[in-house]
Amino acid sequence: MKGRANLVRFADDMVFIFQYQDDATRFYEVLPKRLEKFGLKLHEGKSSNIPSGSMAAKTAHDLGERIPTYKFLGFTCYWGLSRNKKFWRLKCKSRSDRFTAKLNGLRKYLKDNSNQETQKIANKVKTVVQGWINYHAISDNQSKVSAFIHESERILFKWRNRKGDRRKLSWEKFARFLQAINFPASFKITSMFATCQIQAKAG
Repeated sequence: MKGRANLVRFADDMVFIFQYQDDATRFYEVLPKRLEKFGLKLHEGKSSNIPSGSMAAKTAHDLGERIPTYKFLGFTCYWGLSRNKKFWRLKCKSRSDRFTAKLNGLRKYLKDNSNQETQKIANKVKTVVQGWINYHAISDNQSKVSAFIHESERILFKWRNRKGDRRKLSWEKFARFLQAINFPASFKITSMFATCQIQAKAG
């Protein structure tokens, strides 16, 4: 390598970072051959050699363009301006397809358990939602987390009011029910750039 190089990896999901394009190109050409020696194969559909970094982001912006995004560990990674608009930095947001799939899975779970006791199922849904929040509540992703909580509440509300001949609940009464079971309403944002955590509220 002529410049700096780094690897970010979790299991077989990896991002390689190079200071110079020439290094990245050479590495990308050699990697499949190296993997084949161990009976492994690069997933062509999920692999690419793309520009990245603050300078690349600024140059693209000045030309009225954007550098490509990439997907990593359930997030879409992209470059955007900092909050004070003074510099470009890497940002991550929950993948839209995974976001939608999780909510669809929640709908199916509730449909399959339409005859179960409301509080029991609501507590299970709460556990799933809290787990999703714990993973996704990171810098720059607050809006996605808030939207997930809100959509989860709406799905649970519709499920409850479609159950048999039960008396329908108003949204106000249902909100009190959610509060009684401590359904997630706020969350801590884990900073990707510092050790501090920021308290956020859904809605």
